[in-house]
Amino acid sequence: MRKSLFFVLAVLTSGLLAVPAGASQLTLWDGNAPAAAAAPTLFGQDDRQAVEETSLPPYSAVCKLLITYQNGTSGEGTGFIYGENVLATAGHVLYDPSAGRGGTPAAIEIIPGADGENRPFGSYTAVPGENSRFSVPARWRAQQDWRYDYGVLALDQAFPPEAGAFELGHYEDYAGDALQGATLSILGYDAGSLRQLLATGPVEQARRFDLLYQIGILPGQSGAPVVDKDNLVVAIQNYGVSLGSGGRCLPWNSGARLTKTAYCFLTERRDEALALQREGGPLEEGNG
Repeated sequence: MRKSLFFVLAVLTSGLLAVPAGASQLTLWDGNAPAAAAAPTLFGQDDRQAVEETSLPPYSAVCKLLITYQNGTSGEGTGFIYGENVLATAGHVLYDPSAGRGGTPAAIEIIPGADGENRPFGSYTAVPGENSRFSVPARWRAQQDWRYDYGVLALDQAFPPEAGAFELGHYEDYAGDALQGATLSILGYDAGSLRQLLATGPVEQARRFDLLYQIGILPGQSGAPVVDKDNLVVAIQNYGVSLGSGGRCLPWNSGARLTKTAYCFLTERRDEALALQREGGPLEEGNG
C-alpha cells in the first residue's frame, strides 16, 4: 500500500434509501488494510444533463436496476447491456453480504433506457438460478476486494436488438496512463430516479485498478458505464474515495478499470451466457 490514505465506500445503490445510515458499508480491502467510508459525490454545482432520447443507442443500452435483497429490503443501481443477453454492473450490485442482505439478491428488475414512466423496451425481472445468472469474481465474493468489484448479469433471453449494446474498450488500447487527462462520460441513474443523467469530465488519476475523476454523480450510479469519446466502455463506476497525504485528503469518484483481468472476465461470461442461452442450458450463479 502506498503512503497515501486510501478510503473507499461501496455505496450499494440502496444504501441511502432502503437501510439505516451506515448499514450499506462493506469491508473492502486494498490488499493490506480495510478501507473506510466515503460516498460518491457531486463537486460544486450539479451540471449533469438529462438524457432526452433514451430509446436510442447508446443511451438505450443503459439500464436502471431495481434490487430486491434476500432479507426483503430493496436497492437501486445502474447497468449496461454489452451483449445479446448480458449486462455488466458493479460487483456489489450483484453480491452484497452486508446488513443481512444475504449476498446474491433475490431478484433484480432491469429497465433498459428507462425514462420516467416510459419503458421503451419493457422490463425484465432476473431471478438468479431460475432465469438468470449473476457472476462476480471469486475475489469479490470471498473478500469484497475493491479491485474486483464488477460483475455480469446474464438472462435466458435476449434483449431487444433495438436497445443496442456497448462495446468494451480493449485493455491493450487503454493500458498504463493512456487515459490520464482523457475526457470521459458517465451514463446512469441516481437512486430514487428513473431519469437518465450524463456527466462528463477529465480523468485526474489513471491508477492500476481504477480511474479517479471529479465527475459528479450520486448513489444509484454504481455499475454505470464510464465511456470515452467513441462510447467505448473503459471503466465501471463504483465508489467515492478520499485520497491524500499529510492530513489532507481530496474527494474523488472512482471507476473500476477494464484491466486485462476485468476485460477477460466480462467477455468470457458474455460468451458463456450466449452459448447457454442458445443451447437452452441452465443459468446458475457463477464465480470468476
